[in-house]
Amino acid sequence: MATRIRKFPTNIPPDRPVIQFSCKPYKTGETDGATRDLGQTVANAQQTSLGGAASSGFEDIDIFFPCPGNISFSDTANYQTGSADMVSTLLQKMTGTGDTLSAAGNILAGGVDALTGGDIDILKGQMKKGFGDYSGADAADALGAAAPGDAGQEIQFETKTIMDPRINTRFTGNGMRNFSFNFKMIATSEQESIIVKDIYNAFRRYSYAKRIGAIALSYPPLWTIRFLIAPENGAKENPFIPKIGQCYLNNVGTTFNSTNNSWRTNNAPLEVDLTLAFQETQVQTRDDISELEKDNVDRTGGGKVGFLNSLQGNFKKSVNKKLDSLKNEVRDIFRF
Repeated sequence: MATRIRKFPTNIPPDRPVIQFSCKPYKTGETDGATRDLGQTVANAQQTSLGGAASSGFEDIDIFFPCPGNISFSDTANYQTGSADMVSTLLQKMTGTGDTLSAAGNILAGGVDALTGGDIDILKGQMKKGFGDYSGADAADALGAAAPGDAGQEIQFETKTIMDPRINTRFTGNGMRNFSFNFKMIATSEQESIIVKDIYNAFRRYSYAKRIGAIALSYPPLWTIRFLIAPENGAKENPFIPKIGQCYLNNVGTTFNSTNNSWRTNNAPLEVDLTLAFQETQVQTRDDISELEKDNVDRTGGGKVGFLNSLQGNFKKSVNKKLDSLKNEVRDIFRF
């Protein structure tokens, strides 16, 4: 099925940068998610006609708006603070004895046993074994942290020392990137109001899952977002704006006549406010970002989308086969 192309306003100046939203729903049998030729796509958009009613059966769609203001990117790295445990601290204090983590625990355990048993000589030996020349305050701190119950607190109180909590920062991963866009569409004619309807219905439609059997649902399709330089200059991606990976459309807000309760003679609202929220399909890495910034980048991940399409198609066939088998069994049960 041919790609349906819509732009608003319909008379976008050819020297104006644009934003393109492309949606290509999963189809069984696809082997890749090859991106469209940008120059040809924008050229088609410039020539698209206004005639014809909105279609409820189209699949692929390209939607163009003048490039909006307030374009925002948020690149986040997540960190947590935590403290090293007592045995880890002990290991760092040891003086080249080659002790392992297990040995460090044994040293402290021996010191605690000596403390609770009242054998001061053994206690001194255990602490010297673990800390060597650091057998003073460090030994007391470690023993105080390891000793059970009130004994450990008493040691720390008497020595007026506590275990260094060794607070440090730990990287836990990067954040998922989200993007939002706002558009106000005020049609200047009844024909343009049909274009507006096509646009907001396309976004609404492809934020939903599709039923692929009696019990299974297909994921909503992916969206590709591009910031393009003026079509008259070749419709290439704008090198001054970071690129966005493939996204799911997770929120569509549509408000009719927010500032003026006026209606056209064909009952179309005078104005439509459209709010779109997208989320990338994966958390990006530094390598992913570098790949995205290349010219003519393949956002599909080199056939991953095709693999998903094939997997989805096979799953659909399997589900339908099981359902047909179940129907036949039910018919056989009541055939008497």
